[in-house]
Amino acid sequence: MRLRSARSAAAATVAVLAILTAACGDGGGEDPSPTTSPATDATVQAVIGSSDLAVGKQRFSFVILKDDVPVTEPSVYVRFFKLTGDSQQLVGEGPIPYEPVGTESLDNHDDDGHDATEVEIRGVYYAYVDFDEAGDWGAGFSIGGNYDPASETRVRFAVAAEPQTVGVGDQAIAVDNLTLADAPLEQIDTSPEPDEAFHQVSIADAITSGKPAVIAFATPAFCQTRTCGPVMEVVRAAAAQAGDGLQFVHVEPYELDASGELALRDGQLALSDAGVAWNLPTEPWVFVVDSAGTVVARFDGPFALSELLAAIDQVA
Repeated sequence: MRLRSARSAAAATVAVLAILTAACGDGGGEDPSPTTSPATDATVQAVIGSSDLAVGKQRFSFVILKDDVPVTEPSVYVRFFKLTGDSQQLVGEGPIPYEPVGTESLDNHDDDGHDATEVEIRGVYYAYVDFDEAGDWGAGFSIGGNYDPASETRVRFAVAAEPQTVGVGDQAIAVDNLTLADAPLEQIDTSPEPDEAFHQVSIADAITSGKPAVIAFATPAFCQTRTCGPVMEVVRAAAAQAGDGLQFVHVEPYELDASGELALRDGQLALSDAGVAWNLPTEPWVFVVDSAGTVVARFDGPFALSELLAAIDQVA
């Protein structure tokens, strides 16, 4: 699917919501497992896009699906819980606003005849949340700007002591991934319309060039997660606006064979050497690195063009 870029009016800002300090109390013993809305006939599901949550300030993103169609309401009210055995403690709550991805489809129909603007992820809900301890957590989601106990959807998730992949403040990991100097474009990029500009330098060369860098781990043709979103379209749109002051690198997180298809090991997907080196728990991932090679932002799953441009502004 071909997409064109459209920068959000909120591109210059990223809201940080201190929702974990908003409230404290007893959650009342409700079930934090994934559920569907009991108040309507529609099936409502909350899908957390953040797969590597750890102690500290983390980007917490999610999408809401109603009958498998992404919700685009202006905000979703979220309540956070610490879970201990059969008990839970409400530790924060507040509305989280919707942010459009920032790209727009040029083809509004997918292969099944569905309206692509309905079934594709067009935006994301996110906030920066300060998790103060590792363990089991829960979140309750109410569509709209207020808590609705009759329709709240619950999800349980884990917070680790340390992130699995490279975290904000860590040094980017130098990897000599394949570039156009090593292989033809079709063997290193599964994009429908691959761009040579993203395969000129390796990660190792980019992070030691003295320039800031954007490193995108994405497999456009073989997206394996429900919350992939149009990652490379967003990265390309950011590159067009960022100019020549940054290095942009696209790396396939999984091994590809000589024809550019996924290479399976014992019937399973295999991470590429770069994916192994960065210890990626999922895909896609996009990292913004400053001129000294330090990661200043990371995006897991769907994210908005406005977010990426704001992170680039920090290092440009």
